Amino acid sequence: MPWSEHSGSLPRLGADLLRTALAGIVVAAVSSCGQGGAGKWFPNRAANGHVGKMLLRNVFILVPSASPAPRTTGGASAAGSAPLYFSLVNEARSADRLVSVSASGVATSVRIVGGPIVVPPRKAVFGSEFPQATLEGLSSPLRPPHRVQVRFVFEHAGTATMNVPIKLHANTPWSTFSLTPSPAPPGRPTPSVTSPR
Repeated sequence: MPWSEHSGSLPRLGADLLRTALAGIVVAAVSSCGQGGAGKWFPNRAANGHVGKMLLRNVFILVPSASPAPRTTGGASAAGSAPLYFSLVNEARSADRLVSVSASGVATSVRIVGGPIVVPPRKAVFGSEFPQATLEGLSSPLRPPHRVQVRFVFEHAGTATMNVPIKLHANTPWSTFSLTPSPAPPGRPTPSVTSPR
């Protein structure tokens, strides 16, 4: 299935709106996406794409602004792992499932926190302040403004490969998000599921 990617920054988007959007508050109907294209969903400062009827929104990797390790200073992730955030919008009339995520050449594996994510038909699934996945076994530290090619595989929609931006955590609009998964059982916070208006 074909996929497309959109990214950009709108100067009028404030930090509060950004945090609200990423936290899972829908500010545009899913039906408007179908009318205006995948790039017409709510504005954000991360990567956006789609494959089939599945929209991927606000996709980004979060790293600390500095690491105590000498070779990972200046906005680099400590070699090991890095959190991956994203939101999913299913425009199809049947449920779909995110079955795997990978970042070949950058991470040995990408773990979906809590296992595959089911996206109900005509609904949006958002995370919280905790990441939905983690890149593990990093081959080198991650630093902005570089991007990471991340591959999302859905059971029905197909595969989307996106160039995902790296964002700094501290003293930025991204500082409200966690660098580690939720410690609460069952290992992943319950996502917010929203129906289109």
